[in-house]
Amino acid sequence: MGSLGKVFGPIVVVLAIAAAVLSFLLSGQRMKFRERASSLAQGMAETAKKLDEGSNSGKSNDITFTAASESNPKEGGALGWEAYKTSAKAQNSAYKKTIDEVVALASQVISQRNGLSASLLETAAILGYPAEIMPASADLQSLEKFAASSALLVGHATKLAERDLAILKNVNEIAALVQASVPESILTRAVNSDADGNVLPGEYKVDGSFDEFKTSVQGYKERCDLLAKGIGAAVNTINKFPKWSVRAGNLSKNNSKLLLEEMGRLAKDSAAINEELIRKEFLEKEYETQKETITSLEQSNQSLEEKNDTLEKDMRNMKQQLASFVGVSDSQAGGEVVTSMEDVPTDRNGSVMIVEKDYGFAVVDFTEREVMPGVKLAVLRKGDYVATLQVIKVTAHQSIADILSGNIGSLSVGDDVIVSAMHMQGLGKEESRPAKDKVAPAKTEEVKAPEPEPVKESVPAAEVVAPLPSADLGEE
Repeated sequence: MGSLGKVFGPIVVVLAIAAAVLSFLLSGQRMKFRERASSLAQGMAETAKKLDEGSNSGKSNDITFTAASESNPKEGGALGWEAYKTSAKAQNSAYKKTIDEVVALASQVISQRNGLSASLLETAAILGYPAEIMPASADLQSLEKFAASSALLVGHATKLAERDLAILKNVNEIAALVQASVPESILTRAVNSDADGNVLPGEYKVDGSFDEFKTSVQGYKERCDLLAKGIGAAVNTINKFPKWSVRAGNLSKNNSKLLLEEMGRLAKDSAAINEELIRKEFLEKEYETQKETITSLEQSNQSLEEKNDTLEKDMRNMKQQLASFVGVSDSQAGGEVVTSMEDVPTDRNGSVMIVEKDYGFAVVDFTEREVMPGVKLAVLRKGDYVATLQVIKVTAHQSIADILSGNIGSLSVGDDVIVSAMHMQGLGKEESRPAKDKVAPAKTEEVKAPEPEPVKESVPAAEVVAPLPSADLGEE
């Protein structure tokens, strides 16, 4: 025994030392396992709490853990060591169910996220988002790509809202042209509440909001149509104006450029009609003036005819007296009417009897026995050329001549008149040249009273007849 004791004594000591070392090592590993388990439990509790914050599941109240500390050496909560031992002892799997609730909550949150991603993509598709900004479902579920993908969708939604506001602004600018407007409420969806106070979405009030605008546009269109019809009717009614350039049919076409062209033509036509009306008004006034002038001339002509009758009587008496003294007979006092330009005597001197400046003619005392229509006469004053006349009418007592060159206003009663060199030479170059050196010699022959021709009919107002001058009477 003594020998065995000596043998086993050291062995026992060694074993005891080994057991102590092993116990120390096991205790250290146990503490590590306990710390890891505590960290896992704490992580699951924190995960449940984070998942519950967004999902509002209420699971964070059931999934709890409190780590051991110096003041409380025992773990607490549904995931603590005591709960685990209690569940193991009772064999009710309560501890495992707590962990399963964390996993289920994570699954629900993931399902909710996936559903939100699908709904977001479906909403974007319904709103007509362009394909190039539509992200893949996996991108919305990816932590790495979620922010960029969702930012594309949110950015496009912002642009759509801005577009709607811009459309409404432009619509109201157009509506203002017809004195109407569209309320901004068409962009806002109404919100209703039921009897229990629950908020329910209403409908967009779009159709009724455009009623005022629609009515104003219809009224504007009706006015434009009436205007186009009115202009067309005016063109057809004013058929005495043959220069219409406006095409009334184009006024009803929805073409602003064409309408602008037609309105320009209408303005041009209106100006032409206005000019015609002004001309008509002027002509009416001129007609009234001419009527008054004609009436005055007719009265003057009647007075002259009466004087002419008196003078003819006097001339017949003078003729009888002269015939008895100088033996002038009727056959000798007369003469043949000039019928040929070659028969026009070029040695006769006459004078201006009447100047009608308003009508551009003069009356000279050349008779039908001295000139004929077409003969050109030169008017002189003290030997200086004044103007050139052309005979247009001759009578037995005087001639009527139009102004051919010079100014009718420069003629005066009493100016000398001779047959123009243009008539004698047949040259057109003499018409505008002064005729200072063409004065015919003064009369040297014996003055004889010409035999007056009886007036057979009244002279028109435009052919004013002046009384025949008498060398012996000295007055008209």
